[in-house]
Amino acid sequence: MASIVESPFARFETGRGEPGYVSAMLITCLFDYCEKRGVDPCALFTEPRAAAADPLALIPHERVRRLLASAAKHFDDPDFAVNLGASLRIEHLGMLGFALRASRSLQEALVVMQRYDHLLSPEHKVRMRVEHKVLELYWGPALTSRAIVEEANICGFVQIVRTLANTDAVPLFVGFTGAPPASAAAYERFFGCEVKFAQPYASIRAPEHYLKAMLQRGERALLTVLERELVKVEASRTVPQTFEKTVARLVEKLAANGVPTAEEVAERLNTTVRQLNQTLANEGKLYRDVRDATLRKMSERYLADHQLSLGEVAQRLGYSEQSAFTRSFRRWAGVSPRAWRRRTQRP
Repeated sequence: MASIVESPFARFETGRGEPGYVSAMLITCLFDYCEKRGVDPCALFTEPRAAAADPLALIPHERVRRLLASAAKHFDDPDFAVNLGASLRIEHLGMLGFALRASRSLQEALVVMQRYDHLLSPEHKVRMRVEHKVLELYWGPALTSRAIVEEANICGFVQIVRTLANTDAVPLFVGFTGAPPASAAAYERFFGCEVKFAQPYASIRAPEHYLKAMLQRGERALLTVLERELVKVEASRTVPQTFEKTVARLVEKLAANGVPTAEEVAERLNTTVRQLNQTLANEGKLYRDVRDATLRKMSERYLADHQLSLGEVAQRLGYSEQSAFTRSFRRWAGVSPRAWRRRTQRP
C-alpha cells in the first residue's frame, strides 16, 4: 500500500481559529512581494488595494494566515515564510519603522520596538533580557499558533535589525513554536545559526555587544516627533470588536423566537449568508460553531437557575421540544441537561 505524502504546506494550515487581531504589516509586505514578481495581489487574493494601505491597521489573525498560506501555495514555495520575511523593509512598518530608523543605536531601537510593538500585535509583546552576555528577544507565550505568521514575523524582525545596523548580523540561536518543516535549510541559510522548531516560545538569541551597534541615521529630534505621533496612534486606537461577538450577541437576542439560522442573522446584519460566513471565516470561525457556543453558554446560565424547568430552559433557547434541546446539550457538554444541573448544584 502506497504511503500518503503530506503536503509541504500542511504545517501552514494549522492553528486555525485563533482569535484576535494583528497589524496589516505583513499584508503590506505581501502585496509588494507579489508585485515584484509580476503578480497582481488584488486579483490573486480578491482583496482591495486598501488592505495594504496602512501597515498599522488591525486585521484578524486568521485573515493574515489565510493570505500568507494562499501565497505560499501560489508560488509553490514551502519556504515562503522565510522569503517573505527577508523582503520586509523599514517602510512596511509605517511610522514605527521610521522611528526605529531615527534611533541612535540598536539598543535604543529595540527599546522603541518594545514600547510600541503592541501596535503591530496587541496580544503578543516582544520582551528582552540579557544573561551571561547573551541578548534574548522572546515572545511568550507563543507569538501565534500559526507557524507561517510567526516565522514570517521573526524573519522580518531579523531583516529589519540587519537593515538598521547595516550589517548581516548573525544570531546565536532562533527558536519557533511551530512544527518543523521537511527541511530547515532555508531557515539556517537566512539566519546563519542553529534553528529549532516545536519550542515552548519563540525567541532570538544574539551576542550582547550587538546592542552597542550605532545606527547611521539616528536623529534624536526626529525620533521625539515620531514618538509623539505614535502616542497619538496609540491613544486613538481601539481593538475592533470581533465579528464573532457581534454574531453571538444577535444569536442570543433572536434565540427566544427559535434557534437562529444563518439566514436570519444575516438579514438582521443587512448582509448575505455568504458574506456572513466569509467574515466569520476570516476569524477562523463557522456560523454553526458560534451559534452552538452561544446557546450552550445561555443554557448553562439558565440551568443554574433551579426555578426554571428544563422545558422552560429549552423554550428560552428557541427549541420547540425539550427532547431537541436535550440532544443538542448532550452534544455540547457530553451529558444531559438534567445531569449537568445535578453535577453543578451547590451542596
